[in-house]
Amino acid sequence: MKFHVLVVDDEELAVEGLRVFPWESYGFELAASSTDSRRALNWCKTHPVDVVLADVRMPGMTGLELAAALRESLPDVLVILFSGHNEFAYAQEALRQQVFRYILKPVDDEELGLALQDAAAFLQDREHRKHWTQQLARDYWFRDRLLDRRVETDTTELADLDPALVDETGYVLCVVTTDRDLASLVHTAEGVVQCTTLQTREWAVLVTAACADRFCVWLERHRLKSGVSAEHGGLAEVRQGFLEARQASDMHFLHPDQCVIRFEEIPESDEAAVARDLIQAGGLAGSIVLQDETDCFRCLHELFDGLKEHAASPEITRRAAFILAVGVQSTLRETASSLTADELSELPNLFALVDEAVSIQELVERFHSAIHRIRSVVTQVRSQERTDAQLLRALTFIDEHYHEPISLDDVAAHLSMHPSRFSVWFKKAKGVNYIDYLTRHRIDRARELLLSPETKVREVAERIGFQDPRYFGQVFKKIVGITPGRYQLQYGRHDPGIDFQHFARTFP
Repeated sequence: MKFHVLVVDDEELAVEGLRVFPWESYGFELAASSTDSRRALNWCKTHPVDVVLADVRMPGMTGLELAAALRESLPDVLVILFSGHNEFAYAQEALRQQVFRYILKPVDDEELGLALQDAAAFLQDREHRKHWTQQLARDYWFRDRLLDRRVETDTTELADLDPALVDETGYVLCVVTTDRDLASLVHTAEGVVQCTTLQTREWAVLVTAACADRFCVWLERHRLKSGVSAEHGGLAEVRQGFLEARQASDMHFLHPDQCVIRFEEIPESDEAAVARDLIQAGGLAGSIVLQDETDCFRCLHELFDGLKEHAASPEITRRAAFILAVGVQSTLRETASSLTADELSELPNLFALVDEAVSIQELVERFHSAIHRIRSVVTQVRSQERTDAQLLRALTFIDEHYHEPISLDDVAAHLSMHPSRFSVWFKKAKGVNYIDYLTRHRIDRARELLLSPETKVREVAERIGFQDPRYFGQVFKKIVGITPGRYQLQYGRHDPGIDFQHFARTFP
């Protein structure tokens, strides 16, 4: 970028000398020269100029007066003054007029070159800051209107920023989702008027309608997930275009493999069929945990395939998934009521799953996995509940008939189980086989009875199901460590303050 410089000096010889100065080497172009400061001032008002080099002492209007006039009418123009008078008063006035540099004559090329380098750096920095300030203001203007933070659609203030934006040319609005810095990438595309970031990973790009098709090709080439609005005339409709583009972008939930989706391509939803799908979701919720696993997942896929076929929106699809999640959670609480709060918290969170899924395929896959896990837990819980219920029946039967000659077959028949299966099941449930459990149960009862001094050992043996008192004594000693008689002598003395049954239960 070259900057324009104007040389003003009433001495023609000095002007001629500066005409041959290597301006290009410092990023400048000599736009004009003049020996009349007033004429030079008028020229500046009608021509682009960045730097004015002027002599301090000139007839009519001095260099200092020219600097003051430029500061008032063209404050962006930098002024470099040179003078043959090394007087402090001149330098002081130059500072007051905010002159960029003050150089003494004769002008040294090296000193002038350094001054021009500083001027070029200053101008470049100012242009850079101006560009980004303008870009920031444009970003705010667009963001406010796209997000409906300002209701007025007047584009006057935008015209102050960039008049080229405000015309009747047609536009399309694109919503692009990407982790890349789109602002630094989009300059390679045609027709881009504005590129504004809205939130993390979401950008809004305004493109002229004439370049819309080529821009879509550019988006495809760069694999940028995008939604594109219909064509709109002028910036007054930019909010409507944004809503269309975002609606198109949301359709990637249903079509994750499609890169660019246009608003006009969105099929019209079959509302009646979608309503039936939502009802189906509510009905499916209760049975999906309980029915056959193959049927469960078939119904799950049929539901979401139906929603997609009937052109349900992503919002409706998520709503169906949410209804399903509510039903599954409710069924889980009813069918697995024995689960603790901690156990429930370890199960998949279906509601978070619905929120986090970025496509319908991911939603179905994660639902599939989560429900498989939930079904597994429910199956285990229900199996354990059945086991607990059967075990309670078995133990109750044993407790009621332990004094009788009950066999393993008797208890198995009571539970309607095959004896072999019952034997394996009982040992797994209680950790001991049936005979050992029955024997221990009888001995525990005997210990309670022996705490009463009046009860005979033979009588105790008969009451707990032992027909042979001697065999009873052998079994008792093997389990308790002493004979029944000694046990009764040591622990069976009557003491009104002793709870005999409690004592027997706590005795090892």
